[in-house]
Amino acid sequence: EMRTLSAVVALLGGLTINSDDLTSIRPGRLKYLRQTLPPTGVTARPVDLFENEMPRLLVLPVEREWGRWWVVGVINWEDRTTETTVRLADLGLPPGRYHAYHYWRRRYLGVVEETVTIRRHQPHETAVLILKPVSDRPDLLVTTFHVCAGAVEVEAVSRQASGVEVVLRKAGQQFGEVLFTVPAGWCPTEARVDGVRRDLRQVAPGVVALGLTLEGRAVVEVGFVEEQGIRGGKS
Repeated sequence: EMRTLSAVVALLGGLTINSDDLTSIRPGRLKYLRQTLPPTGVTARPVDLFENEMPRLLVLPVEREWGRWWVVGVINWEDRTTETTVRLADLGLPPGRYHAYHYWRRRYLGVVEETVTIRRHQPHETAVLILKPVSDRPDLLVTTFHVCAGAVEVEAVSRQASGVEVVLRKAGQQFGEVLFTVPAGWCPTEARVDGVRRDLRQVAPGVVALGLTLEGRAVVEVGFVEEQGIRGGKS
């Protein structure tokens, strides 16, 4: 339920109030507050407002100069664990192929087209899904410093022939990850944070991640190269 409260607060994007003594909050709980700040200033829309007694689907479209994605809150109000399947058309997404990422579980769910399924959807849990259009080139997938996965902490994304550069900016100190998609025919070469080499971690086929502690601002660079003979009929 702590995750549900954090997810709903972040998706609604308005004023965030916490009445706890912040000096005595356990780090495990304080991390949820950090992931809701700062507010986006934009409110998610309950797409099933007149279909259920309590809305179960909150959708926040995010569009920046460097990308477009949807943040979806899927709420299980039941007192039992269930399996929830959501039709992308019901969320207002255009037809197409999307990368699906489960924010709280830090799990890549693969590429989806018509539906996305949440297995073991726990009682009163709000699953936060990030849905991003599939690209045929390496690209930023998500960051984990905020529930809205890049809406507030990603300042800029530059795509070049040699790789992808992401500029992060967020007040305070916070550990998180930056995830990149690696389409078939591409291979990551090296990664740097503020010019210092870092290791990449493969989290799923076609997805790599880089962890870092963000203190105000950081520049993340990941190089990619086309594998010969795989794309475009090269030999």
